[in-house]
Amino acid sequence: MVFNSQKNLNIKMNKNITTLVSLFCMTIALLACKKNQHDTGFNGSAKIFFEPYLSSDSLLHSFANYPAANDKEILLPLRIMGQLEDYNRTVQVEVDQQATTAVPSEYEIGNIVIPAGTITGNLPLKIKNSPRLETGKVELMLRLKPSPDFGVEPEKPGKLNELVKFRVIWVNILAKPEDWPTTLWGGYSKVKHRLVIDLTGQSKYSGTEWATTGLAYQVMGVCNEWLLNYNAEHPGAPYRDENGNEIRFCVTCN
Repeated sequence: MVFNSQKNLNIKMNKNITTLVSLFCMTIALLACKKNQHDTGFNGSAKIFFEPYLSSDSLLHSFANYPAANDKEILLPLRIMGQLEDYNRTVQVEVDQQATTAVPSEYEIGNIVIPAGTITGNLPLKIKNSPRLETGKVELMLRLKPSPDFGVEPEKPGKLNELVKFRVIWVNILAKPEDWPTTLWGGYSKVKHRLVIDLTGQSKYSGTEWATTGLAYQVMGVCNEWLLNYNAEHPGAPYRDENGNEIRFCVTCN
């Protein structure tokens, strides 16, 4: 009788183990099914967003800090959330007029494409210089729109990892830099400053490279040579600044 009881107990234990194993396998199968369903849904709804530009949701460009130009080409980085595809995908964007002061003649938005096999792309934007930028700034607020290829996340104020809006600001205002080398170039004027930038591209006048490579003397040499030629071609009418003073680069110059 003891043997039979032990035998019956073993049979029951084996049945219980078999049942538990079956339930475990069914649970794994259900979870795998749900995971596949989730993946399918996610893969079928790729999202698009602006990548933060230098950890910011905006970009400021000053035409004043570069050689004179009528316009500037900018590429605003974009990134997708979702799977890769073997074909190019297009992105749609609109201008938020309520947050924009730029007029259509001051900018151009190019075609936006996410190339096949990549998760990144760029929004090409051309911003244009204009006289009013010398006294103020203009702003352009861009907002991503849903398209056949991409959805757009709801706006999340304060979050930089999934931006659906991006602000571009541009100006053309010259101001005396704190590091203007007065002790070598002489006094500051906007026309003098503009000449330095247009002839040499230099808009920063301090730092290790500036101090160790003799850039201050090189810039001064280039500008003085240009002034010498200009003044020789315009006898009696030397190059002057906004205050009517003749422009020169030297320790005792205005």
